[in-house]
Amino acid sequence: MLRGDIDHMHTRVYDEIVVRMSTQEARTDFNNFKALRKLLEVGNFDSLVNNRREKDCFINMILMFKLSIPEPTADLRININKLLLAFNSDHGSLVITVQGPDSSMKDTQSVRWQHIQTAVFLLLSDVSEQYPSKTHQPLPQIRINGYGTVLHATYPATAISEEKIIPCSYGIDDPADLLDQYHRKTEYLDQTGILGDLASSYDVYSYMDNDSLGSMWYCLRYYLGMVYKG
Repeated sequence: MLRGDIDHMHTRVYDEIVVRMSTQEARTDFNNFKALRKLLEVGNFDSLVNNRREKDCFINMILMFKLSIPEPTADLRININKLLLAFNSDHGSLVITVQGPDSSMKDTQSVRWQHIQTAVFLLLSDVSEQYPSKTHQPLPQIRINGYGTVLHATYPATAISEEKIIPCSYGIDDPADLLDQYHRKTEYLDQTGILGDLASSYDVYSYMDNDSLGSMWYCLRYYLGMVYKG
């Protein structure tokens, strides 16, 4: 019914939408955010949340943890790889709300998606600098905790290599500091020419055909550059 209603809309009738997902696991990817990605295949729904012409639609994505044994918010783990692909523009109006197992809502945390994207961009820049060979390989696993803090990039162990974890040192608690870190990082990359070839080898409009670290890095660089004007 929802798909049918949305598909037959000729003009946007919503200024705000709420997306709710729940899990019974403390470490999750919400089934690769499959339900959300299926909705994004509906043309009008995708236009609603990825609109380039109209004023942004406010989106509140509520991630609910319904755990039989409560865990601290800081110990919750969410793999956001598919979310990074699904919400690929700046999305300054998207807010992620993590609702812990406490029914009183006292441990509910909200964070702007743009701040998460910025921390991910900075982390991927570090990974590309430290491990240039990973640039054109698949995106590592990116996880946040219940506070929305980006924790690390992880390459799982293989038959020929051990698990590799690159920690993220960029917090989202202080937006002004995060913005300063972004400007300093991009200025450094521009001055040194590091990752210059990477930027010239991708097209932001075709990056979705490529799930590599480099394509995600370029996409974030492109959109955040428009938002932060740098």
